[in-house]
Amino acid sequence: MKKVSIVGATISGNKGAEAMLCTTIRRIEEKYPDSKFYIYSYSPREDKTLLSKQTNLTVFSSTPLYLVFILFPLSIIYSLFKFIFLDKLLYLCFPSSVSSLSNSDVLIDIAGVSYMDGREIFLPFNILTILPAILLGTPVVKFSQGMGTFNNFFTKIAAKIFLSKCDMIFARGELTYKYLNDFFHHKKNYRLASDVSFCFKKCDSLSSENEEYVKNVIKNIIKNKETSNNIIGICPSSIVYNKSLKNGTQYISTISYIIQKLLENDSNTILLFPNATRESSNNLRNNDLPIIKMIIEELQKKEVNISKINYITKDINTDSIKSLIEQCNITIVSRFHAMIASLSLEVPTIVLGWSHKYFEVMKQFDIEKLVYDYTQQDKNIIININEVLKNEMIYKNKIHKILPSVRKKSFTQFEYIFEKILLK
Repeated sequence: MKKVSIVGATISGNKGAEAMLCTTIRRIEEKYPDSKFYIYSYSPREDKTLLSKQTNLTVFSSTPLYLVFILFPLSIIYSLFKFIFLDKLLYLCFPSSVSSLSNSDVLIDIAGVSYMDGREIFLPFNILTILPAILLGTPVVKFSQGMGTFNNFFTKIAAKIFLSKCDMIFARGELTYKYLNDFFHHKKNYRLASDVSFCFKKCDSLSSENEEYVKNVIKNIIKNKETSNNIIGICPSSIVYNKSLKNGTQYISTISYIIQKLLENDSNTILLFPNATRESSNNLRNNDLPIIKMIIEELQKKEVNISKINYITKDINTDSIKSLIEQCNITIVSRFHAMIASLSLEVPTIVLGWSHKYFEVMKQFDIEKLVYDYTQQDKNIIININEVLKNEMIYKNKIHKILPSVRKKSFTQFEYIFEKILLK
């Protein structure tokens, strides 16, 4: 039996994290059906509820408090017992989260971004998610994620110490690979790989979240197609919204303006969908639903007819998100994994983003010109959206030709795990 620990993602909340987590589990299950998985989640209570029917999964906490006060210090002690061969005798004295990590064949870190200038506040979490495994002698593999630059003093020191101890790091794009290459000077523990969720397959989701609700939304969209030539999917982001509050840009107004202008054409229908949901909370952390509500309210204030807008108000999983995107001619997204989901379905995608992580993925498909910085109020964006709609099939064909090679690059991460780690 293979034992695999996974950290850096959840099932609840951020559906990009869910997509990476489900993909990782499902692809390893295909190779090793009797595998046991230990998920170290920063939303353990919610994830335990959503995964209660999955018998081969155990959810442990990786909240900052748990990492600092339990997992990290007890891993130090357990590693000392392991050093003097007393761990097997005393393992019952430790929480299962510690002994399970120690007995795992590998810890796979699937954080979307880590060790990046401008995100120094997250460095302690980036460190503590992998340090217990390093102390316990469990190999650490970082699946594809965005990293760098490494110019800040604290980022530089943390990367130098802890990234060098990983068995393998997969850079999610050419820019991240270049940052790693420039920083480590051709060290051999990093490779280029596409985002792991490019290997997501239909029905890979491990949770069940409002499937009937989604089916009804899709029925309504199909009905809209009787009078509309174009279904335009728009995925806003609470992360981008929070960033806009800090720098004074009007993100809600920008999205509302785009929708308003698009609805001036009677052949357009809008689908507003999230890629992070916490239906029971108004907190914006990992939750795009309040942003969708703000956009609808803004449009109503402008007396825009919202009858041609379908919008999501409930928790949904990655399978449902992809089912919604399948109905779209194009998508306009601010969430990274909404971009990945769209590209995976060969749906032309326009990005309003904030980081190089969008650009380096879109560049793989030779459509990086469709990436916009959300802070730049580009007056030509409506013209460009209409150009993509007009040339939808050209963009679809371009994505179609490149997608197989991108998926192949993504799967190299599993090939590494299968050949270098789990065969030992």
